[in-house]
Amino acid sequence: MRLVLIAITLWNELLFGQQDQFVGSKACSNCHINEYNSWLESTHGKAGGKPTTDRILAPFNGKKIEIKNGWFIPYKKNNRYFFSAQENGFPEQKYEVIGVVGGGHLYGGGTQSYFGFFPDGTMRLLPFDYHPGKRTWFLESNNLSGWVPATNNISPRELSEWPPNRVLGAIEEKQNCQQCHGSQIVTTFAISKGAYETK
Repeated sequence: MRLVLIAITLWNELLFGQQDQFVGSKACSNCHINEYNSWLESTHGKAGGKPTTDRILAPFNGKKIEIKNGWFIPYKKNNRYFFSAQENGFPEQKYEVIGVVGGGHLYGGGTQSYFGFFPDGTMRLLPFDYHPGKRTWFLESNNLSGWVPATNNISPRELSEWPPNRVLGAIEEKQNCQQCHGSQIVTTFAISKGAYETK
């Protein structure tokens, strides 16, 4: 048991110690302004962030997209981006977009993904992706079909992210994207708040 406690302590020191040392890309600009400006305009520099008019590539125009046994509506209100969604027989859900990843830059295409905060304090991948090159909404299936267009051929129950469950940040008991698509993202459960915190 003592060995396990030591291992956990060392792991936490490694994980949180690295996060404390990460100063962010802006700090580099003080000494390396040309490199920073070049990076800022690069694909990686524009790969994600807060939802802005310049960053959002999808039509958040209030148009209802019908799928089998449900629908979703991407819309914008007061310069904020939202999805309303419903699976037939269940209450309508509303998600605010608080993060965006992707700009359609990948060879052969590329999508844009959206993230929202949830009542338990986690930031999660929303199940609606947009392909700017094809001007199409896509959904990830849970039956090994991969990403498929949002049509009447797929229902919410056939989506890997319905309801939204993929957490951004390292949480052992939940699926997450952090290992491949994040850096220094740590999600911990704050007992005092009774919720997760994502840093």
